[in-house]
Amino acid sequence: MTGLADDIKLLIQVQDVDAQIQSLDAEIKKIPREMDIHYKSFKAKKDELAALESELVEIQKDRKLKEVELDSGSESINKYKTQQYSVKTNKEYTSLQHEIGEIHEKNSVLEDEILLFMEQADIAHENIEKKTDEIKLENEKIEREEQENKKKINRLEQELQKKKEDRKNLVATINDAFVSRYERIRDLKNGIGIVNISDGTCGGCNMELPPQVINNAKTVKGITVCERCSRILYVKESD
Repeated sequence: MTGLADDIKLLIQVQDVDAQIQSLDAEIKKIPREMDIHYKSFKAKKDELAALESELVEIQKDRKLKEVELDSGSESINKYKTQQYSVKTNKEYTSLQHEIGEIHEKNSVLEDEILLFMEQADIAHENIEKKTDEIKLENEKIEREEQENKKKINRLEQELQKKKEDRKNLVATINDAFVSRYERIRDLKNGIGIVNISDGTCGGCNMELPPQVINNAKTVKGITVCERCSRILYVKESD
């Protein structure tokens, strides 16, 4: 069993180890959160590709309808031209000629629209190819990161386990009641249970401390705590 002054020194070491444990734990938990961001970005790219593919399907569908309409118009022209050979009056001939002219105009518009759909399909194909390449690269990147992260997490978890063992060994040398008090304060104060007095103020809440409190902490007369934040106080030997 150690004395109170030694307990203070060891408890400072415990808090330092606790801070390292907290940091390692946070780093381990941060990795999957960061990967989730990458997964969401990857999914967004796949959704964009699906949208581009759907757009291409619609373009091709619209083009096909226009081509069917164009073919129908061409058949009508051929039919009217055949009929012209059998008409008996100029009026009938002129009427058929008028019908043929209107269909030619309509077909000209259809041909322009089909050309436009072909251009749009070419652009859609290029966009799909580009997005497919992006997804391939992104997938390869994610696979590499997953492998690297597995190694990183394994390394961090081993380091975390070692720090927990170090803490266990340190705590075993300190007065149980003292450790329990530190643990309670630490749980309530964001992981900080013991703080240094710096320039006459508490290192936890920055409250100016009475001279007697500072003297008690310096001479290690019992456990000295801050009246405001309840953290255990100590004075560095160099101070």
